[in-house]
Amino acid sequence: MTKVIGLQTMKQASKTSTQFTGTHMLIVMLLFFGIIIGVNLTLVMYSNQSWTGLVVKNSYVASQEFNQKTKMQESFQLRGWRADLSYDQGTFKFVLVQKNIPLANLKVTGLLRRPVHERDDILIKFHEGERGTYEGQKLLQSGIWILEVTAQGGESERFRQVYRFVVPKHK
Repeated sequence: MTKVIGLQTMKQASKTSTQFTGTHMLIVMLLFFGIIIGVNLTLVMYSNQSWTGLVVKNSYVASQEFNQKTKMQESFQLRGWRADLSYDQGTFKFVLVQKNIPLANLKVTGLLRRPVHERDDILIKFHEGERGTYEGQKLLQSGIWILEVTAQGGESERFRQVYRFVVPKHK
């Protein structure tokens, strides 16, 4: 009989412990959805402050220009044009050669940008150093960059090349 009394006291003890009520369920639901809504609002805020997703202002015009740019690149290859770009500690060096002969007296500019937003877009003017070597100055932060170089040597001769490169973190 003592065993039966022990079981009864255990059952009574479990009934007197805290029970999960409707109030508890309401608190759990409010916390659950409150956290989800809070995280979503935080993500929306950060996404609105970052990249717009806009790659080109007018996609129709960009698609029309694509074939023209492709033909231009093919004509550069047929003429034997080759371009080299290097970046070291704030200095860009751009060399444009035609059949291993450096092309001089060109007007060279570069549009430097980040792939994810347009807030860091910079126009760089290159100046000719030694024959056929053009230099531009801009100290860059670490990360991925895109440089669109345009070289013009007259009214009809126009060279365009896009480079994507990574600037390592400074030690």
